[in-house]
This record gives sequence, structure tokens and C-alpha cells, in this order.
Amino acid sequence: MEFAATTTPTKFQLMMAGVVPRRNPRRGRGSWKTNRGVFAMSKKITLNFELDDIYGLWHTSTRSFYFDQIDRFEAMRAVKSEAIQADEGNYMYWIDGYASVLLFTKVLNAFGHSTIILTDAASEDANEYVVLTDFAGNWDSEEGSKL
Repeated sequence: MEFAATTTPTKFQLMMAGVVPRRNPRRGRGSWKTNRGVFAMSKKITLNFELDDIYGLWHTSTRSFYFDQIDRFEAMRAVKSEAIQADEGNYMYWIDGYASVLLFTKVLNAFGHSTIILTDAASEDANEYVVLTDFAGNWDSEEGSKL
């Protein structure tokens, strides 16, 4: 029995598929045990964005100087060595709020851009993040290069 990716199967569907409840499922978010492991009940949603939808998410942007001041920044996650290797051709975007950063990076990644989420030691705001990316945004236009 297969389930659609965007729906959560009902208890009846799970039992018909040979899945049994765990001994002490957590209240509200139970998990179900199968012969192949644990099937955690969750919901998945699909959102559609255009690249233009992210333009209001950042308040400051600049050409990358990450490698010139590498001690100033700390990556939120382990960085793949091939992700971004030089400042040239890359840009930095300062964004308030982790939800905005997550949306910004997910959209850019979906469009094939590399992203690294950083924290800036020079910032006093703990809720401000920097995204290092190859996405040029307004910088690829004549207008953006004058900013």
C-alpha cells in the first residue's frame, strides 16, 4: 500500500498495511512500527515560489568579503569544501530571522544556487544571519553594481 507524499495516512490505512502502533506513542504525535523500522507520522506541504519572491527578505547585500574576514563569520552547519571557494562571483545577504533565512536558502537551492548560512560576530543582533551565495540578485544589473 502506498501513501501520497502530501497526506498523512489514517490509523486504519496503517493497520491495513501491517503497521502497528508503538507501545507508548507520544500523545498527539505517535509513531508506528513496521518490520522495516519506525514510520513517523508527519505532514509534508508543497509551496511554489519564483526567484523574484525572495527580493524582500534581505536588508543589506554586498559583494562577498567572506574570505578576507573569515574569522568574523561562523557557519551554522558544516560547509562542503566545493560549495563556495572564493569571494569572486559571490555575494553576501544580511537577513533578520531564521525563518526568512530558511526560506531564502531553500528557494535559492531549488534554483541551483549554492548557499552557506553564517552568523556575523560583528552583529549585536542574535537573530541576524548572513547568507553567502553565488546568487547575484540586483548585483547582476547595472543598477545593482552602483549600490
